[in-house]
Amino acid sequence: MDATATRLMMGAAGLSGDSPVEYVTTSATGNVTSSSNRTLTLTGLSAGDVVIGMISNRSSSAPATSSGYISITTNTAGFFGNYRSIRLQYKVVTGSSETMSWLGYGGLAVAYRNFTGIGQVGNYSSTFPTSSVPTPAMSSLDTSGRGLVFVVTYAIGVINSISSPYTVRFNTWGAAANNTLSSISSKTMGLSASVYPVSTAIEIL
Repeated sequence: MDATATRLMMGAAGLSGDSPVEYVTTSATGNVTSSSNRTLTLTGLSAGDVVIGMISNRSSSAPATSSGYISITTNTAGFFGNYRSIRLQYKVVTGSSETMSWLGYGGLAVAYRNFTGIGQVGNYSSTFPTSSVPTPAMSSLDTSGRGLVFVVTYAIGVINSISSPYTVRFNTWGAAANNTLSSISSKTMGLSASVYPVSTAIEIL
């Protein structure tokens, strides 16, 4: 099922929005097989950078929002007690490093510069396992070329391919940088194994 939410516009006040959103750094746990207290740390940041976090569970409930972060959306796939769930969250940082902690399974933290807000949000999920996970249908996107669309699935570390305009980043997520498309749909992520497909996309402005 696809669901595209309204534009959130939860940004850092005072930015002009003229400069393109730029990737800074990332940290990820990889694909883990047990629930535990986990921490990811990013360095080399500047005040005003945004950290986008994805945290996951093998249950029908996504992990609680990390301290200091704002939840963007949650998404769950599976059935009969065999579930996969994710939460996307964000934080505008004030220093040169950031630590994100949560109780759950795997996670991912990605930092971007020149952030002004979160735009469209989309979720896809299904009860049928597959190694070709659809990305959420996204519409009403900003076409100026300064923003990007970020997409992630539960299966951290096993994304082998992804449909254009997305590109795979470090085998853990996809990004359509400098986006000028008003909509993105009918795209897929190729994984190394079949999973209960759950994917979430957000527009970073």
